[in-house]
Amino acid sequence: MTEQDISVYHRIFFRDPKWHRHFDKHDILCKARPMYYFGDWYYGKKKENPLYNSPFDEKQILVAHPEDHNTFMGYFPHNLLDPMSENPTKLERGKVGLLYGKKPEYFKDHYSLIEKLLESGFELHTTCADSSREQCHFPPEVIRHHHIGPDEYAEMMKSFSFMLGFGDPVGSPSPLVGLSHGVAFLNPLRKTGEQYTQHKALSRLGMPYVYNVDLHDIDGVVRAAQWASRYRFHQYIPSEFKVDSLTDRMCALLEDDALCDCPNPNFGYKNLDWRIQNRTDHKMDCRASSYTRKSKVMPLVQDVN
Repeated sequence: MTEQDISVYHRIFFRDPKWHRHFDKHDILCKARPMYYFGDWYYGKKKENPLYNSPFDEKQILVAHPEDHNTFMGYFPHNLLDPMSENPTKLERGKVGLLYGKKPEYFKDHYSLIEKLLESGFELHTTCADSSREQCHFPPEVIRHHHIGPDEYAEMMKSFSFMLGFGDPVGSPSPLVGLSHGVAFLNPLRKTGEQYTQHKALSRLGMPYVYNVDLHDIDGVVRAAQWASRYRFHQYIPSEFKVDSLTDRMCALLEDDALCDCPNPNFGYKNLDWRIQNRTDHKMDCRASSYTRKSKVMPLVQDVN
């Protein structure tokens, strides 16, 4: 698209904050909203990576989960658009779980845990797919599902009591989809002794929806699986991941023009002088916008003793 073609749009949404040939134009740059699922984006984060060297304000970046740097846009499980989704699914499902992940390397070093779950009477399923480099070495009792589509995957969820993560993929939407179908998520620490889990955004929900576990504490994981099978729920979706919440955030995103109309010295390349390029004839109160950087207006309350 030419500069003239793209400049007529009120907002410009695109995937990933990478360089675009028109982003040296202020009136285009301030309308851009890159969508970067993984978040934690800020300018110059990795100087050798062009992903982090485009002239965006941190709040322009739209991300999937709440965080400190970027703007939370979020998503919702697609089954919420189905009128039938309000009908509760079967509550009692028994000791049935999904070993979550498609790549063989996710499960390496954890086959003893899988064996322990089988010995404890659990029925286990997986969508792991063999690769040219490595195969999924599951015991024969594990039920494997090959080449399933989104609809079949969602239908499978209705038979599981829990989904057990193995550290990757990080922050995937599948655990949230599982919750919307009544599937508890066993959310593992990325590494033993660390505080970071596979799904940070869901880690504070607590049981019976999310159980944070250490994969090297095999007895602890088995106990969590037993609780997830015993303490059941029909459906749970955190309020911020519902359709109405996403709609409200999108409306606010479309209505807030502060990035184009308000002074912000942290925005754009050095050769873009905000004070010259800014439309100063547009009178608006910029104080409420998340794009406007402000210093603290009140000192911290400190102990005077």
